Formats: sequence, C-alpha cells, structure tokens
Amino acid sequence: MHRVRSHSLAAIDWRVARCTVQKETKAAMSDVDQIQEACEAVISFFQSNQAPEQAVAQLQGLELPDNADALLSRSEELGLCLAYIDHQQLAKLLARAWDVLCHYLENMRKKSWRKFTALEETGKAEPEVLEEAQKARDEMDAKCKTVAIQFYKFRALMDLPEEKFEHPVM
Repeated sequence: MHRVRSHSLAAIDWRVARCTVQKETKAAMSDVDQIQEACEAVISFFQSNQAPEQAVAQLQGLELPDNADALLSRSEELGLCLAYIDHQQLAKLLARAWDVLCHYLENMRKKSWRKFTALEETGKAEPEVLEEAQKARDEMDAKCKTVAIQFYKFRALMDLPEEKFEHPVM
C-alpha cells in the first residue's frame, strides 16, 4: 500500500487521496463504526453551529446504522433551514457520510443476494423462507438505490469549483 506524503497531497486529485485514506481507515474500523463516526461528525457540526436543540436531539435519537439514511436526509433538510452555517463544510460531511453508508449498504446487498442465491440453489428451502429472503433482497436493492442517488448528488456537489459556494450577493 502506498502512503501519500502530506506535501504531495495537494498535487493529487482529491478522489485518489480520499480512496487512499478510506483504505487505511477501513483496515482499522468496521463499516458500522465508520457510519457511526460520520453521523456523529454531522451531529457535532450542528451542535457547534447552534442548531436548534430539539432538531439535534431528534437526530441523536435515531439508531445507527439502520436509520443512517434518515439521519442524513434530515441533516440535509436542517442545513437548508439554517442560513448562518458553513454549508460547504456541511456538504463535505454529508458527502463523506453518504459515501460510507453507500459502501455499507452495498456490502449488505451482496450478502442478501448471496443468501437468496444459496437458498434458491439448494432447492430444499421452504417457500416461505425463500420468499422472505427474496423480500429482504429486494428491500436492500431499493434502499441501495436511494442511498446511491444521495451519494452521487453530494459527490457532484463536491466536484463544483470553490467559487460556486460563494454567496452571489455580498
């Protein structure tokens, strides 16, 4: 594995640097831990920017990783309501969180497909069990699609030049 030197990081495309950091981080943390960390970063951002306590409490009340997509969607909505926050920083945090969640759900989707395929190939599974596995597989497919759309939306937003984040009226 190549280590990226800090002085050469500026010359490297941010996507390559992000992938390198993610590979190093993944070795040390599980997917669930990464989701927890990314969502906590979003929540702490709102706390440090004096977001309404009730809204932050609602975000903290959501269980992770099962409701991480709801937390991130609500965080985006809350960010749109708060004009005084650093929206560029929030967008970076949300992009990271959607990325981590997307990878986690993709792994879960692959597991559900493998389980369904294994049950189907054996031919010994009862129809109810096979139907449950197929339903779980289809639900995971649908959830992956919605999360991927959000991830790609924020990834496209991060590809915009810095001046696009500037306020048009000064």
